[in-house]
Amino acid sequence: MIALAITLLITAHKGADTISVFLLGMLTLIDIPFWVASLLFNAVVLGIVAIFNRKELGIGSLINGFGLGLLIGQIEPWLNKLSVNMTGYSIMAVLLAPILFGVGAGLYVSSNKGSAALEALTQLLFKFTGFSLTFIRIGLDALMVIVGVLLGAPIGIGTLLCVLAIGPIFGLTLKQLNRV
Repeated sequence: MIALAITLLITAHKGADTISVFLLGMLTLIDIPFWVASLLFNAVVLGIVAIFNRKELGIGSLINGFGLGLLIGQIEPWLNKLSVNMTGYSIMAVLLAPILFGVGAGLYVSSNKGSAALEALTQLLFKFTGFSLTFIRIGLDALMVIVGVLLGAPIGIGTLLCVLAIGPIFGLTLKQLNRV
């Protein structure tokens, strides 16, 4: 779901997800491929989380960290063709992407098989601060975008919707799945 959400934003050309904005900003400082920056981001954040709470890490952390890029590579050509031929594609993509992202993140975090970098950091901060998951996730997403923009990354309406919607949808999904 998350790979689909990211690819919807990419092909809609209306902004990127929050981590991608951060990484695009970082790439204005260092000349490395995007996928390398993504791997480094995941390694650093997961390394920090591992120091404080290894329980957040597992096979899901590795699958997300490495598999996301591969899935995006498979989905993007198909959605590029669809985006050219479908009226209203960008509106549909921008509205659907944050929902898919939040639900997808909630699904794999609730599986207890390991969280991706930002979700693991969200869970860690939740355990240390007691603030709501929604508040923490919105704060982390906003921080990623602010840093990315300050470094020169572009944003769009899709980015802003991701900042505002992923956290609440992620939190709601976790609550619903933990009741089951």
